Amino acid sequence: MKNYRLPLLSMVTCLIFEATFKPLMGGGSPLVTDDTGTPGHNKWEINLAYTTRNTIHERATGFVVDANYGIRKRTQLNLVIPHTSIDHDENGKDSGMGDVQFATKYRFVDETAWVTSISTTPTIFMPTGNGRTTPDFFLPLEFDRHIKSLYIGSQIGYFIHREKDTTNELFYGFFGEHPVSKKIDAVGEIFGFVTEHKEAKPPLFNLGFRYKIRTGLKPAPTIMGSAGRSFGERSSEEPHFLGYIGIHLNF
Repeated sequence: MKNYRLPLLSMVTCLIFEATFKPLMGGGSPLVTDDTGTPGHNKWEINLAYTTRNTIHERATGFVVDANYGIRKRTQLNLVIPHTSIDHDENGKDSGMGDVQFATKYRFVDETAWVTSISTTPTIFMPTGNGRTTPDFFLPLEFDRHIKSLYIGSQIGYFIHREKDTTNELFYGFFGEHPVSKKIDAVGEIFGFVTEHKEAKPPLFNLGFRYKIRTGLKPAPTIMGSAGRSFGERSSEEPHFLGYIGIHLNF
């Protein structure tokens, strides 16, 4: 029983800490596209972040706690608790908790000389933040591999929206990561959504970094940041600015 007390206590702490915001999906922070990585058996990954998302008609800011706990080598549990503030140009400002996410990642293929790593991360979005009465679901697959010092991958998944008059969506994303120095990694991605029976939306891109702080702190933190926008016109409804700044802890 002692082995489970710390994970349970940490999960309760995350539930209490509600000053949060989620990016489109938790995972490969500071990017949206997730990878196949897991923390390792009985280990934690915690991401704390501030995000922004601006369109022509609204500006959204907020915070996120993204907690990941490793079960065995290839499996992790994920909990995301968001808190958002949306400033509408004509309709005032909304603030409150967003949809809480629960997910389980399982990496069922590990990378070899000829095969990529492959995982799946089924996710449920609880209707806690936007007036919905039914949960949404995300069913993805992740693929990635190392080519010398370059780390590349992709994620494709299907969003199931169960609320009446909402349309399901296909998500796609491609990312890359490369070390710039011993402490800094450069990261980037292109991702987007395809809606059933509608014209595909313009894709989005993010460019960012991870900076490994070498201190006596345990766990040693990593600073993360990214910025991007849609490839669509600024006058469209698509985001003309995406921003992420946060800290990553692994212990």
